Amino acid sequence: MKRLLTGIAVLGFLVLSYFIVQAGTRYLLDNDEIYHSHVAYLVAQGFEPYRDFPFIHTPVFNLILIPILSYFHYTFQAIFALRYLILAFFFIGAVAGGLIVRKLFGKGPAIVFLFLYFAHPFVTFSSVQIRPDTFMMVCYLAGFLFMVDGWEKRSKILIFMSGFLLSLSSVTLLKIVPSIVITIVGFAVLVIMKRKWKVAAVFLAGFLIPIMCFGLYFAIKGDLLIALKSVFIYSSLVLRGLIRPTPISFFFQPSLYQLYGDSRIPIPWIYTIFIFLAGSLSMIMFTVQTIKSRKKTDRTVFLLILVGSSIAHAVFLVSARSVTLQYYLPFLWILVAFTADGVGKTIHTIKNRNIRSVVISVALVGIFAIILSSLQTLRIRAQMENHTYEQTIERIWTIVPADKPVFPNLLFRPLVYPVLPAAFYGDYPRFMLDEMIPIPKFLEDRKIPYLMVGDYEMQFYEPDARAYIQTHYERMAQGENLYKRKSN
Repeated sequence: MKRLLTGIAVLGFLVLSYFIVQAGTRYLLDNDEIYHSHVAYLVAQGFEPYRDFPFIHTPVFNLILIPILSYFHYTFQAIFALRYLILAFFFIGAVAGGLIVRKLFGKGPAIVFLFLYFAHPFVTFSSVQIRPDTFMMVCYLAGFLFMVDGWEKRSKILIFMSGFLLSLSSVTLLKIVPSIVITIVGFAVLVIMKRKWKVAAVFLAGFLIPIMCFGLYFAIKGDLLIALKSVFIYSSLVLRGLIRPTPISFFFQPSLYQLYGDSRIPIPWIYTIFIFLAGSLSMIMFTVQTIKSRKKTDRTVFLLILVGSSIAHAVFLVSARSVTLQYYLPFLWILVAFTADGVGKTIHTIKNRNIRSVVISVALVGIFAIILSSLQTLRIRAQMENHTYEQTIERIWTIVPADKPVFPNLLFRPLVYPVLPAAFYGDYPRFMLDEMIPIPKFLEDRKIPYLMVGDYEMQFYEPDARAYIQTHYERMAQGENLYKRKSN
């Protein structure tokens, strides 16, 4: 019986993984994926972020993309190949999360965690796209796993790697900083309780390496101040200035078929709400029990770190003016973990065998229904292919000679103007636009031969820029966003 259940579990994981890969590699390209791919291209061509073009992240993630983009010669094939790299990060992170759950909760909750995690629509949608969030998460999850394992085994190598990976996670993307702060505070409590000062020194040594590498690299280039301003200050100003902010309630609409499918009974939506409620309730119960208990173990401290991280991220999420699905990733896995543990504890508290058998059957049917609905949603997402953008850009690549600039920029072509492909001009804050050369002067001085901009985006250009374009450029074909400079 045990072998049968193991076989069913393995088969379930394989099927879920297959559908996740299909949806992740076939779903239409997002603007962020194009943007980050182009930033990687620019860095590979020798252009400097912050100095040559505005950038509100560190280029760590973009540097990782360069080998694959270069191998496939900076084509759309290269971008879709990058999705397999992101999928690898996702699965490694999921395994690391599962191992954390196994160490802190047990083997049973770890298995349930993986099923619930793989079936969650927020996870399977946002973790498989070309964004720095997935790399940030795999670094954090691996770093936290090494911390728990290293502390248990008294391994300085694992503690060093924990510090290094947690730091690399925060250097990659600041979204994880609330978790990093809580993790360091919790680890400091353990160190003080056990007086493990050498362990703290080893952790600190690993933690400082990514930060020092980032600082030294840009200090040598003379761009450290603008890099720090961009990452720590400009990033928040950009989010505050978005003309189309996304409210926190947006992703909880059951009508979002990209997330929840098109079933009459939106089981993925119900499941999403359930995870937030059940995970929160399980954390509250654990916290209350911990306060009542006089015995505080190392495991308790690590679990309190997870609870504190969830609270910190929830506060950050509520206070954010605009949110994306990626904002949920740093604490969603914790909610899933506590849900998996809570389900197991609830079952074990039932003394009557018959009632317990019924509850177990209901739980298994529920998990099975969640998995089936998730597979259906993933299948729908995999069919949402739209290659219009790729076909348009490839056609423009054949029309515009490689040595002719296109304003503001053309994907995988050298930098022309500081507004990058897939970045929306209207979302740039005023102080950034004021640092750029005015569009009419730029186009006139350089006699830019081609211009590619949509009608909607052009509405956000200054009136003199729109007037200059209308006077000096003509649309190359009806319905196209490509313009050519008029011959005098």
